[in-house]
Amino acid sequence: MPAVRRPGCPCRGFTLLELMVVLVIVATLAGFAVLAVGDGGRGRMVEEAVRSLEARMTLARDEAILLGRETAVGFHQAGYIFLHRVMVDDRTLEWRPLQEDRLLRPRHLGDLGLELELRVEGLPVALERDPEHPDAHIVLGSDGMMTPFQLRVLDSQGRDALYILRGRADGRLRIQRPGEAP
Repeated sequence: MPAVRRPGCPCRGFTLLELMVVLVIVATLAGFAVLAVGDGGRGRMVEEAVRSLEARMTLARDEAILLGRETAVGFHQAGYIFLHRVMVDDRTLEWRPLQEDRLLRPRHLGDLGLELELRVEGLPVALERDPEHPDAHIVLGSDGMMTPFQLRVLDSQGRDALYILRGRADGRLRIQRPGEAP
């Protein structure tokens, strides 16, 4: 049925310009809401980086048990590296970076704006900025044991702890948020 216009009724709709203005206002408000609620996905990426470290340490521990050789983790202020012992000469063993394992390659967390702070067996460890030959801080034994540690993952801007990764002597790892009971 065709629309019937009544005489004297000024019927009109919205102009295209009015609709565009409303859409711009709604899009701007939505943008502000997203910025107010989230951090652009950084929080998710930071959590993923910490969970990735935990998974890689678990993998390295399991490989140490299966292969019967110790592995170690060396930390620096903005990342970590997995190490294994290499015979340098007839009497000398040194910790050297794992080259053959793609999953355990060196990781740099500075791109996410993170810094690391390490305590080994309750004592603070001074981490270097970006060492050429990192020290072995945490040893993952072939018996499943590991050096007890606490690794604080900090926001490099505010120096606030975002996560804490704890390793126990029995080889268990646990991720915590600051303020959670240990």
